[in-house]
Amino acid sequence: MCSFTAAMGIVGFAGSMMQGISGQQAAYAQAEAISRAGEANARIAEINAGISEQQATDAVKRGGEQEERIRRHVASIVGRQRAAAAASGLSPDSGSALDARNSSMLEGERDAVTNALNHARQAWGFGVDASNYKYQAAIERTQGAAGAAAARAQGDSAFIGGLFGGASSLLSMAAPTAAYRGSNTIALGDGGLFGAAAGTGAIYSPVNKALQIAAYVPR
Repeated sequence: MCSFTAAMGIVGFAGSMMQGISGQQAAYAQAEAISRAGEANARIAEINAGISEQQATDAVKRGGEQEERIRRHVASIVGRQRAAAAASGLSPDSGSALDARNSSMLEGERDAVTNALNHARQAWGFGVDASNYKYQAAIERTQGAAGAAAARAQGDSAFIGGLFGGASSLLSMAAPTAAYRGSNTIALGDGGLFGAAAGTGAIYSPVNKALQIAAYVPR
């Protein structure tokens, strides 16, 4: 019985430890997956942020180029108006010729400013997108790190649980073994198996126990 109890305790200890180790390994693998996913999402967000920044730069550039084209176009119109007034014998710097030229310049400036504002708004919007993507990247990394830490902690808990479970199995084995040994211990005293003085020692042996019982059976 002692050997069987010991074997069962060892089996229970090994089973608990294997379960704890398996749980820890699975949790650590999950932690690695969470960390990698967070890093991958963060990199995607950073790529998007870079694209948005490029779009913002391009919007500013296109706005400046468009503004320059508008101003050149207006200058061309004003020049033709001045030439037409002079060809008609009118003073280009007074009267209706001047009014027409001023009107063209005003409309052209309005178009140029409107164009600049529109492209500035686009650039601002792309800049906001870039900032949001960068913030998202930071959040992804933080959440990935937190999730991985939580998974590793869960794995450590599984390992500790397996360790305590194994220790419990060994302890539960020790109690019945001790009781079994006590029930199979004979004292060496007066009238004992060897006729020694009482309290001189004890021998744990199932064979000795059987011999003792046989010695005291009435004949």
